[in-house]
Amino acid sequence: MTSADSPLETLEVVSFSAGSCRFAVEAWQVEALSHAPPAGALGAADAIDAETLLGLPVQTVAPRRRLRCAGREVGVSEPVALRSLRAEQIFALPEIVARRIRIEGARAVALEPDGATLLVDLRALLGRDD
Repeated sequence: MTSADSPLETLEVVSFSAGSCRFAVEAWQVEALSHAPPAGALGAADAIDAETLLGLPVQTVAPRRRLRCAGREVGVSEPVALRSLRAEQIFALPEIVARRIRIEGARAVALEPDGATLLVDLRALLGRDD
């Protein structure tokens, strides 16, 4: 194992889409992952959409999954993946952005060759900081 592969220098995240953006949450916050039932199906209404939490329009065309976080089901759009981000890819939000961003649980941004991923704290968005 090289120093670049050290677990201390990577962050395990679950990435997902919401609106037309890519987000990620630290993997330890995700208790379970499941397929979302179709709209109108029994149990389909007991989840909150990630877009609602993030203040974005809900995407209904993309396949949906559910993340269980803090005992609540959160609907997210595909693609959903467990990934490792290297420490050098992750940047704290600049103060000017952090003060103006309307996403309360936004914590950092990860810059990758194929685009940016906003790291969010789903527990904070759900009102659970314990």
